[in-house]
Amino acid sequence: MSKSSPARELARFGALLKFQNLPREVVDKVKVCLYHVLYCSFVGHDLPWSKTARQTAKELDGKPEATIFVYGDRCSCTEAAFANAVLSHSIIQEDMHSKSLSHPGSVVIPASLALGEKLGVSGKDLISAIVVGYEVMCRVGASVASADFVSRFRSSGFFGPFGSAVAAAKMMGFSEDEMVGAIGLAGNLSMGLNEWARAKTNEVFFHNGFAARNGIVAAMLTKNGLWGAESILEGSSGLWAGYGGYDRADEITRELGKTFEIMSVWPKPIPACALNSSPIQLALNMAKDNDIDPRQIKEIAIKTNKVGKDNPGCDNPGPFYSINEAKMSVQFGVASALIFKKVVDENFRKYDDPIVATLAKKARVVVDPDIDKLWPGKQAQKIEILMNNGRVIAGEHDDLRHLTRDDVVGNLRSYAERIIGEGKTEELVSKIEDLELLKDISDLATCFAR
Repeated sequence: MSKSSPARELARFGALLKFQNLPREVVDKVKVCLYHVLYCSFVGHDLPWSKTARQTAKELDGKPEATIFVYGDRCSCTEAAFANAVLSHSIIQEDMHSKSLSHPGSVVIPASLALGEKLGVSGKDLISAIVVGYEVMCRVGASVASADFVSRFRSSGFFGPFGSAVAAAKMMGFSEDEMVGAIGLAGNLSMGLNEWARAKTNEVFFHNGFAARNGIVAAMLTKNGLWGAESILEGSSGLWAGYGGYDRADEITRELGKTFEIMSVWPKPIPACALNSSPIQLALNMAKDNDIDPRQIKEIAIKTNKVGKDNPGCDNPGPFYSINEAKMSVQFGVASALIFKKVVDENFRKYDDPIVATLAKKARVVVDPDIDKLWPGKQAQKIEILMNNGRVIAGEHDDLRHLTRDDVVGNLRSYAERIIGEGKTEELVSKIEDLELLKDISDLATCFAR
């Protein structure tokens, strides 16, 4: 691969990628990510922000080109992508790419499914588009994301348009030059501020919706003659100049086409901020392994990495006034795990539980230098619980336990069956398993809605 602009190298990879050259494990990982996106949507379809996104998409309407997850409404592909990205992000359990601190599945997959349904693409073409979208979103994000960046900006909103734009461009059959133009435009549609976490509002769920829609718009604009700057990343007024990344410029194309970033993405096991997954999982294990009376706890020390403490909303002992605050707070998550000895979405819907609130106030978050050195490669964690009688209960683990493929498929089945029934759920699972055999992914869309 010849040396050229980063955007062109990413575009060349995207334009030349062929389904038949994808490793089998990459194709299977796409299916796992798709299962997880739909699981999140089924669980969170009744939450306020999901309903708002659905209603807004219906009011904006347009041609009936694509299907809204779970509900089954049909609207324009851009609005379906918007609504479905919000649903995918609704319970904050979407997939996670640690190096970019972003959630590619809740952007790339909704955009790909919506436009793919409009275009009538095959399962093979959908898979290829999703792989390209993940690759570009994750690599651009990894070149920029840092603890300082995420303290101010929302990674998925910033990097998502790059992923959804190239996924759309791939399905639309763009040449290398055209894909460069789409990447350039995507950089102008990147946005997402983290003030929501301090102001305690809910626009966070819509960052991914805007990113999914904006990527499709970028590709359509390019098709119709508007091309963005090829130097959108490295230019003197480009992404890296504005937000950092020059020091990691070589990483954006390192091993491009040889390794696939989707393989390093993991579906979150906990319906809360990804940075809280490890401490919550550890607390859950400690609750199961020890006789802990939450009423007798005097103090909790949660030892984590710097990002886990500084990310807006994470170090929050309460009080809690919304589901979102509870999901962002590591103190709430740990307290809830110790009290209920399980971690499901319903835990966080009880954000005003007085017992959890009392225990969360006793927890403090501390940056452990040894743990911080391991991030983002590993999510090590330590927790020390001081009881009223002076007993200290300590726990630690060297990394998060990730969901298996069976876990992900089982999660989808358990929630989808409640809404669309067992028969339709099995049809959905069967079509995802045989995704590469589908001639038109519209056949899949008939299964993921009631």
